[in-house]
Amino acid sequence: MRTGVVISTRPGFNLITALFAPPGVITIGQEHVALDMHSPGVVRLIKRRYGRLDAFVTLTERDLERYRRALRPPPRMLLRIPNAVPPLAGEVSKLDEKVVIAIGRLVHAKGFDLLVKAWQPVATAHPDWVLRVYGRGRTQAERKLRARIKEAGLSGSMLLMGSSAEIGRELSRASIHVVSSRHEGFSMTILEAMSKGVPVVSFDCPHGPREIVRDGYNGFLVPPGRPEALAEALCRVIEDRELRVALGAGAVRTAAGYDLGTIGARWDALLARLDDEHAAGPGRTASARLLDRT
Repeated sequence: MRTGVVISTRPGFNLITALFAPPGVITIGQEHVALDMHSPGVVRLIKRRYGRLDAFVTLTERDLERYRRALRPPPRMLLRIPNAVPPLAGEVSKLDEKVVIAIGRLVHAKGFDLLVKAWQPVATAHPDWVLRVYGRGRTQAERKLRARIKEAGLSGSMLLMGSSAEIGRELSRASIHVVSSRHEGFSMTILEAMSKGVPVVSFDCPHGPREIVRDGYNGFLVPPGRPEALAEALCRVIEDRELRVALGAGAVRTAAGYDLGTIGARWDALLARLDDEHAAGPGRTASARLLDRT
């Protein structure tokens, strides 16, 4: 390439782009993972090299602030543009089904072991409700989680459903989306649930849920790592249908702000501004790439 735009989406690609893109190419780095989740060696390279990019985009405000403090000098433009929620099959949920849904890979970060502890008192208080977990993991991790569920006496109410190609339809048949993660980036599952009018009960874990979930408006945030708090919030939403419907309406309004048209317009504006600046003359970052490629 000698002209055009390169958008890179993870540190390895961002670093390669910053070092080796020709000066006629506009470079935009994007980050999907919180800065403090990278290894110290990668963080050192990020601090040293990302300033060569024409623009750098984060998904969350919290990560944007971290990069603002870390990058000296910063790229020409440093900003947040969240992901857009794609259209999903299925109608907006009527919130009448006695179903709670959890979605994610069966890995430690997603906290499904904590969800087992949270679901025990919920299942005792509301034995007619079920929790469906959508996602897959390594065979050993799945076996371990099944064993935890069985040991907790939840085999009939906490169901491992595997993955689904039609998660929108599954969400349309749910009444609550629960997030038990130990840490979470910009959670697309939260937005997907909200697009179907499903309120969210989530740990207030770093970094993503707080960017989307507004306590009492479209769901509830509870202190991270506390299953009893998660259980209490779930029971509150289960027991109060009027509250559930109000939260679901707030969820739909929230998701509307992340549709493809809205988020696409922000990307269009960024690309147009960079193109105008690039046409006006070579920028600082392009010159820097020529001077030092080491």
